[in-house]
Order: sequence, then structure tokens, then C-alpha cells
Amino acid sequence: MKKIINLFLIIILLISVLGCNRKTIYIDRNINLEEVKIEYGDIELAEFNKDNLVSSNDELTDYLDYMIYKSSLDKEYNEGFRVYFEPNYLNSIKDNFESNIKDSLQNGLLAHNFFNKYSYSLNTLDEEHYATFYLGYTNYGNLFNKEEDFNCSSFEYLNLLNRSGNNLSFQELPRFKKNKGFLEARNSEDLVYILEQGYFPYVKSDTKLFLLFQKIINILNKIVDLNQNEYDMYKNIYTYVINTNHYDYETLSNYSAQTRNNASFFLEGSVLNNVSVCDGLTKEIVVLSSLMNIEAYHIGAVNDSNGHAYLYVNILGTYYLSCPTSGILRYYKDGKFHDYYTMSYFLTKSNGPSNNFKYVSSYKKYILDNIMNIDAYDYYQNTIIKIDDLDLSLNVKKVDDAKKIFRYVANIRKNYNFDISIELNGDIDILNSAYKELKDELNIISLSTGSFKGDRLNVYLFK
Repeated sequence: MKKIINLFLIIILLISVLGCNRKTIYIDRNINLEEVKIEYGDIELAEFNKDNLVSSNDELTDYLDYMIYKSSLDKEYNEGFRVYFEPNYLNSIKDNFESNIKDSLQNGLLAHNFFNKYSYSLNTLDEEHYATFYLGYTNYGNLFNKEEDFNCSSFEYLNLLNRSGNNLSFQELPRFKKNKGFLEARNSEDLVYILEQGYFPYVKSDTKLFLLFQKIINILNKIVDLNQNEYDMYKNIYTYVINTNHYDYETLSNYSAQTRNNASFFLEGSVLNNVSVCDGLTKEIVVLSSLMNIEAYHIGAVNDSNGHAYLYVNILGTYYLSCPTSGILRYYKDGKFHDYYTMSYFLTKSNGPSNNFKYVSSYKKYILDNIMNIDAYDYYQNTIIKIDDLDLSLNVKKVDDAKKIFRYVANIRKNYNFDISIELNGDIDILNSAYKELKDELNIISLSTGSFKGDRLNVYLFK
């Protein structure tokens, strides 16, 4: 699946703003969104029920999420819900009952944020096979961390920046046309949950949620085409999300800020405020992907006492692990932090617990088993830049090819008022030779992002 980066629009735009005696007009970094009219037409809301008899940890996770979705926003934790355990399943987890319950709660899209407590006795487990869970929606996502200016974008993001809107019709969305039914969404967590379950959200027009949903639809109108394949759609979605969010390091380093009130854990942070942590980033990608009928799941995991969220995503029949948090990096220079981006966790595999990725979930193990037996998608070999009459991949084999790419990006950088990063994969000696020759002339900074298929990954920042 070789994909050519189409810079035709950029080239045309540069020609139009540059002249012998004209001052450069810088291209703004913010994507301009055109509004798509949201009209549902004549629809009926579907019935949505789940059985409270569970026979696996995954079924327990799914039922707890379901009960939170069914809870009332008017009460702080509902009166409690009984969950019944199939006898053979109960026998299999009884010796480690507490740890299995905690795993199931952590794995929940909703349960890990809106769980209060659970209670059981040995008698109820032995004789009636149930425990009682106290959970439900409460107020959340109303504290926003300070927005920051963006000082860099990835090379791929430039293509999204210069796209025109697609005149998308709301009812042409793939999920609108093919779904399990329509369910009412009352809040942003409902929105994620309904889409992940395969349904389409019905959002009332006189609500705050409608404004959030409107922006999400507007984003899709800008960044994807209905005639694209799943790979191209997902690449644009992933690129958009990592380039329009600052990772919220303040929340990461401040335990007292890690509460339900913090918008960074929800769509309110990622979509509206552009400051987010792994939870919010993952949810935004789940929503955008699901609306295009790309199968995507929010996956929660714990290592020691630290939690993390990422995605399992099905692209053209193959499941991958995808981690947007790992795509946003930063370095410190001149008294402030600067963002840069890597695609090394765009569509990758899982090796189980490892030094590189320690957060392995027990949820949807059948997908994990698949992901452990695939090859990571070779984004670098399959992404092509057209320079003059040459097709050059981001997997660089020659010093001269690396130099051509450097000069090409440096020339484009002149017309933007922010830094541009591009990530190359190749032999370290080849990359270093080209970099050392041109770094001062072109004002480039080199930052290592690890390795891929035995070769070095470097991000090059054009200042």
C-alpha cells in the first residue's frame, strides 16, 4: 500500500503567495473547519440491553460499562446493580476474585472512570453467585488546563492543513448508513461508548454535547474522503489528533489532578481544549474512526500503579495496536518545551510486556493474540514523497536521497510560521552523514525516536 504524499496543493499555494518582490504570507497552522449540517431525518431509537449473567472477565467489563451507560445523570452513583456469575467462570476466578474484578473495572471504557465500590459475601458467591456494584455517571470533565501555542507540525499534517472541505453530508457517514441502531447520547462518554458498540449516537440539538458532536463531524469533513480506503482514513485521523493536541504533562505529574473533573481524560479536553492525556486522545480517535466504520477499541491497561490507554484498530482486515500518546514527544530548548511527532506507534504490533511498551491489557485477548503475531505496518517504506521526477520513501537508502528530502522540506518550511518535523528510517551512518552536512545550512535539529526493523528512526526538525 504505497501512498504518495500529495503536495500539489501546497506547491500551488506557495506559487500564489511568493513573488519576486512580494512579502511571504505565512500559512496558518490551525485547520479551518466548515460546518456540516446535522440532520437525522426520520429515525427510531433502538432497544439496547445486556444480560447480567457473565461468564468471562470481558463480559463483566462490558456489563459494567453498560450499567453506567444506563445510569441516570441525576444521581451520584445509583443504588447498586447485581451481577451474576456463571458457576464455572466463578470457580475459575474465585481464588483471585479481587484481582479479576479490578482488571475488569480497569478495562472498562466507562467503568474505570465511574466506578465507586462493590460488595459481596462468600454466601452470595457460593449460593447465589452474585456481587453488587455501585457505579454510575457523576459530573466530569469541567476543569480545563491551560491551552498552549503549537510550535511544530509533522510533515503529514501539512496535507490536512491544505485540504479543502469535502462537502460531506451527515447522512452519508458510513456509520450512519450501516449501524446496529440509533441510541441517545447524553454526554461525551455516551458518544464514545455508543460508537464503540457499533451504534450511531442521537444527539439533541439543544445540548452542549451537540456543539462537541458538531465539531467532530466538521473535523471528519476536513480530513477524510468517503472514497479513501481504511488505511488512508486512519492515517489522516491519527495524524490530525497527535498534531492538534498537547499532551497534558501537568496532569501526568500531579496526582491530585487525576480526577474525573479533569477534562484531559475526556473528549472535552482533546476535541475542544486540545490538551489531553492518553484517555482523551484515544477516545477522540475511537470516535472519529468509528464514524467511518473503522473498527476501533479503547484499551485500558495498568503497569505497577500507572494506567494507560491506547487502541486496538482493524485496518483492512488486520488488527494493530495504535498509541497516539506515544506519537507526541517534546524536547526542551531556549527556555520552553517544543513538540515533535513520531509514527512509530501508528500501526504496530504487541510483543507482550517489554521495556518499550509495558502496558498490556487482558481485555479482548483474542485481538491481542492476533496483534502479537503480525508485523508492524511499515509506514516509512510505504510513504512516498515526490521530489521532481523521483519517488523517495521515508526509509532512506542513500545519503543523496536524505539530502534531497532535507532540502525539499527546508524549502517548504520557509512559508510557515512554525517548525516542521519529518521522521526518517534508515542506516544511522547514512542519516548522520546527510544531517551533518546540511544541519547548519538548513537549520535542522535531529532527535532520535528509536528504531524500526533494525534501522534508526530520527525526527528532523526544521526551525
